[in-house]
Amino acid sequence: MSFVHLHLHTEYSLLDGFLRIDELFDKLKKLNMDSVAITDHGGLYGAISFYKKAKEKNIKPIIGVELYFSPTSRLDKKGKEDRENYHILLLAKDFKGYQNLSKLVSIAHLEGFYYKPRIDFETLQKYSEGLILTTSCIKGEIPSYLLEGEEEKAKKRVYEFKEIFKEDFYIELQNHNLKEELEVLPKLIKISNETKTKYIASNDVHYLNKEDAKVHGILLCVQTQTTIDNPDRLKFETDEFYLKSFDEMWELFKEIPDAIYNTIEIKEKCNIEIPLGVPKLPRFPLKENEDPFIVLKNLCEKAINYKYEKVTDEIINRLNMELNVIKEMGFSDYFLIVSDFVKFAKDREIRVGPGRGSAAGSIVSYLLDITEIDPLKYNLLFERFLNPQRISLPDIDIDFADDRRDEVIDYVKKKYGEDRVAQIATFGKMEARGTIRDVGRVLNYPVAEMDRIAKMIPFNMDFKKAFEAEPLLTKEMNKDDKKRELFEIAMKLEGLNRNFSTHAAGVVIGQTSLSEIVPLQLTKDKGITTQYDKDILEDLGLLKIDFLGLRTLTVIEDTIKLIRNRKDKNFKIENVPINDEKTFNMLKEGKSVGVFQLESLGMRRVLSGLKPTDIEDIIAILSLYRPGTLKSGQVEEYIKRKNGTISYTVLHPLIEDILKPTYGIMVYQEQVMQVAQRLAGYTLAEADLLRKAIGKKKKDIMEGIRNDFISRCIERNIEKDIAEKVFNYIEKFAEYGFNRSHSAAYAMISYQTAYLKANYPQEYFVSLLTSVSGNEDKEEVYIKEAERLGIKILPPDINKSNTYFTLEDDNIRFGFSAIKNVGELASKDIIKEREKGDFKSFYDFMSRCKSMRINKKVIESLIKSGAFDEFNEDRGLLLNELSSEEKSKPTLFSDLPVKRKKVSESKIYEWEKEAFGFYFRGHPLKFYLEEIRDKEVKIADLQNLESGKIVNIIGTIVAFRHQTTKKGDSFLKFTLEDETGKVDILVFNNTITDIETYLRREGVINIEGELKVEEERVSVRLTKINGFVSKNELEERVKNMNETFFHLYIKLKKDSLKEETLNKLSSVIKENKGTTPVTIYLLLDGKRVEISLSKDYKVNLNPQVLSELNKIVGNENIYYNEESGAKS
Repeated sequence: MSFVHLHLHTEYSLLDGFLRIDELFDKLKKLNMDSVAITDHGGLYGAISFYKKAKEKNIKPIIGVELYFSPTSRLDKKGKEDRENYHILLLAKDFKGYQNLSKLVSIAHLEGFYYKPRIDFETLQKYSEGLILTTSCIKGEIPSYLLEGEEEKAKKRVYEFKEIFKEDFYIELQNHNLKEELEVLPKLIKISNETKTKYIASNDVHYLNKEDAKVHGILLCVQTQTTIDNPDRLKFETDEFYLKSFDEMWELFKEIPDAIYNTIEIKEKCNIEIPLGVPKLPRFPLKENEDPFIVLKNLCEKAINYKYEKVTDEIINRLNMELNVIKEMGFSDYFLIVSDFVKFAKDREIRVGPGRGSAAGSIVSYLLDITEIDPLKYNLLFERFLNPQRISLPDIDIDFADDRRDEVIDYVKKKYGEDRVAQIATFGKMEARGTIRDVGRVLNYPVAEMDRIAKMIPFNMDFKKAFEAEPLLTKEMNKDDKKRELFEIAMKLEGLNRNFSTHAAGVVIGQTSLSEIVPLQLTKDKGITTQYDKDILEDLGLLKIDFLGLRTLTVIEDTIKLIRNRKDKNFKIENVPINDEKTFNMLKEGKSVGVFQLESLGMRRVLSGLKPTDIEDIIAILSLYRPGTLKSGQVEEYIKRKNGTISYTVLHPLIEDILKPTYGIMVYQEQVMQVAQRLAGYTLAEADLLRKAIGKKKKDIMEGIRNDFISRCIERNIEKDIAEKVFNYIEKFAEYGFNRSHSAAYAMISYQTAYLKANYPQEYFVSLLTSVSGNEDKEEVYIKEAERLGIKILPPDINKSNTYFTLEDDNIRFGFSAIKNVGELASKDIIKEREKGDFKSFYDFMSRCKSMRINKKVIESLIKSGAFDEFNEDRGLLLNELSSEEKSKPTLFSDLPVKRKKVSESKIYEWEKEAFGFYFRGHPLKFYLEEIRDKEVKIADLQNLESGKIVNIIGTIVAFRHQTTKKGDSFLKFTLEDETGKVDILVFNNTITDIETYLRREGVINIEGELKVEEERVSVRLTKINGFVSKNELEERVKNMNETFFHLYIKLKKDSLKEETLNKLSSVIKENKGTTPVTIYLLLDGKRVEISLSKDYKVNLNPQVLSELNKIVGNENIYYNEESGAKS
């Protein structure tokens, strides 16, 4: 005898099912069960993965779903009564049943979603073919009616279901030793007998083994965001919801054995076969009787004459070869579809990338304007893209300007129908760091404690690797039983699906309505997405295209618009010379900050060494600059060969022309294919399979591949030892080889951005800064680079700034949206109000800008950024006014350029750091370090020194952390900052004790250490502490270094505060500008208020000026003296 589990929830019942599909089938084998169903809540997310694994394990798959059933209408979504829903279980008998399941799930989400995805009687009637229906658990409609004493109502619904499903409707019996189940069980059996309806036994499986109940309980707490000791938490009352054996199920239902036997009956009814790997490509809309291949061929032949000045036999032969392959593989419609939406984008001036991936190796793609790289000119291979011997769907991913990508997707939806186009699902996993926090929260650990432990786990590392990399983690786990339990539970949950999301770029296009084969649901922003991820969609043969938003394309397009407006109205980036001297001189010097894919520290070093002279060098760099090639020394070897500092020989003369462009080094995957073709006589299609097979490094097939290659070389009179050496080289290269087609396409973007930077730096940097607005790290880097090029970056100005960075002559003005807490919406409100007339004063701004989006936090950030300096350079005064909340009326000096109390430059720098996220006009350490720096190296200059050099640096400690090496040795890492940048300092052994004294003290430390310059980072290993100067000592030292100067004081009483008096004072000061600062003392109601005028109101102190001031306020109200302190 046997039994089939027909009610089972996997991890795709998100944060509810604690059951992994792989483990399920291993357990079924142990239980001698030959069939099983998947019935996740509200979706088919895991159905195809389940189906494939079942087939692999030779276990019969039954695909089902536990949906939510509205007793009224799925369209009713008004109040509490419409929230009422019941569980309902559906199983697919065949492929038609699967299609109807998909349809029902899609309707439940797209039409019926109201707290839960719901269907109703109408939809059940319409899409019942090929389906089996059961009453589900005690939350089902019929069990619920029976528990409420509504027997007639329950019986009526049974007959209604039977009317639709006939013999495919079953009453489901469950016994998890729950009170309600034990109560309803006899009632369900009774109604089954009275209505002559068969029943089945099921266990509501949510986890694999009985002992998993506790972990499952924790998982439910993670889902509901509560703690394990909460008496009201969602929980299963017993530990019986596991995958039970036949014996266990028989013991529960032996009095009604048919309940067991009928599960076998359902198994026999369910014979689903889902066609996988069969392309279901959409058809491109054409006129009646038009052949897509003929249309494609005509488009290509028409394009040849304007793409090529001279049409050669090579071009014609390549085109014919590609067209034949495309026709043979049935992909004509595919190319027409991609060509059509790319044309749409270009017609509307949406910038499209020159190509991406292996598609750039196709002349058909080039002629259709899908790509802009001539594959013949750049020696790119079509077989790397499409191979008739490697049957797979073509993969053309397209880059669009990121701010207009959605326009293209909307076009595709309208063209092919909203029901045929959808975004693609992704599933977030429970990763080690997050899981330890989740479990800790459920078990009532303090947040700080969980944060501490989580930070011990390196980013993107699972528990197994984390324990190997961080010995302190094992020590932490073994502290006590409670801590061990924490880790054990977290490790069991690690890797489960945590949440459903959508792919950032993926879009699927169906041949017919997608819901016929793919379950759909709504995204958070009410778009439509599949419930399957991209790999499953490919299994189903559906067309997946990545519509990628590339920020750099937006930068290029914005730069072009500025160039056309300012300098050259006919400018086209496609027409710039590909060998511009200015551009390559810049790249040779490694000055590539802001250049696409060439701006990292390591890449700049490679550029400086390589000294690129043409586009081929850029293509090579993009292919070579990868972890494997860097580690192997291949990059250094390439640079030396290119620069002629070392000689080299190629293994065989026949492949010399293939490897000559890369100085005898195999850089590209295409070179592997060409070498195999030339030496062993492979076709390029065969060579592509060889490349792919070697890349997988499967030992069981490698020997056969090696023997075949060598024997075919020998047949072509290549010596065996040469053949072996070549194969060994190919085999080693497979670890590092890159797709030349992709590199060639992206090298074009790299070159274009480099050209724009070298030739139009103002236009380029304003576009670049706008593209990273709000990303403070990038903004700081690009601002420094722009300033290095002599471009002045102007601070925000309330009357001149726009939402984004803008050009003022050849200067760049900060945009409002780059200021923290301001953002686009508030900035647009400010600009809208300003269109009515410039703001006259801070008070004018306050009285006019009363939008809810321009709140106190926004205004505070604007003040700290200096946006109101036009009215009053004293930001402290404005902040005081803001905090006083007297916004309805101006204070006495609101519209005068004054300040109540002198604010230090360093304070202003700190405010700017708050506003921008980085120090903009200066660094608070600058004054101090300039005075005390002797031979110490600035941190920004460390990257230009040789690794291993002993350096002296000074700065302030801004962060530190104790860590452990893989060997278990403790070390300290702290961050040292000076006015030019930051660097990590590593401290080992005895010097840890020495440095700990200074970790929490304010001041500047002077250290000596060994410099380590790696590809993407610079660090220093501390060897010696040279000294430490506290903040107070620094301030005193700098103060004493500054010269003495005069200061003028003017006293005004309340009765002197007349407009005429103030205007006279203002005129005298303005007409006699100088270097002496002025402070006014106000006597108001017995209180003295000190107001220091801004630097624009400094006066030339001389007898004539003193005489004029005497006439206005009287000699007794004027005095001056010598003072010491920093000049302002």
